[in-house]
Amino acid sequence: MEKLRHKIDTEVKPMLRTHGGDVELLDITNDGRAVVRLNLTGNDCDFDYPEVTRKVEVVLKEDPRINGIVAAIVAYTPKVVSI
Repeated sequence: MEKLRHKIDTEVKPMLRTHGGDVELLDITNDGRAVVRLNLTGNDCDFDYPEVTRKVEVVLKEDPRINGIVAAIVAYTPKVVSI
């Protein structure tokens, strides 16, 4: 699990943190699901939510033990636009 945490820390977290977000690998279940906490509540909420979740999935599924992703906590604050 440490190798996966390292991949998340080096390939996904930097992108999220530039916008105030974060991701953490919490566990890998016995049936091969990666449990993650995904936080997209940064001040700069220019996140493309599907792109972020795809990136997390791609990085985690590089490990052959992983056959699915479970988001333990997904916090998402949509961007507010003045009109």
